[in-house]
Amino acid sequence: MPRANRVAAYAAAFATAVRNGLAYPGELAVGCVFMVVIFFIFANLWPAAYAGREQVEGLTLAQLLIYLVATETLVMTPRVWNVIQAEIRSGDVAIHWARPIDYGLWHLAGFLGEAVVRAPLTFAVGAAIVWLRTG
Repeated sequence: MPRANRVAAYAAAFATAVRNGLAYPGELAVGCVFMVVIFFIFANLWPAAYAGREQVEGLTLAQLLIYLVATETLVMTPRVWNVIQAEIRSGDVAIHWARPIDYGLWHLAGFLGEAVVRAPLTFAVGAAIVWLRTG
């Protein structure tokens, strides 16, 4: 398969994942509500650990909460290994290997498409709560 066709296939996988991610706004809304709860809990839990101290182990409260937002943004992105593991167990991986495109890059393109939808929402929700909590 020519390189241009492979790139087009990966772009199609990416675009399909973005469309699928945006096709269910209710799921995105529920995910945002879940993240609001998580960030609200942690934004109100961590100040108790600081108990009037300016820093703990070199981090201010604001820095710790920003770290929390960054890590949760990464954690809430799709998990590539779950799909690959399921395909290996079911035997579907053999079908994918017969295709003239790279198996890993195909999944990477799809999961990047999902991450493009989910990561900005998670980050925005977390950043808003941290901003409200720390200013």
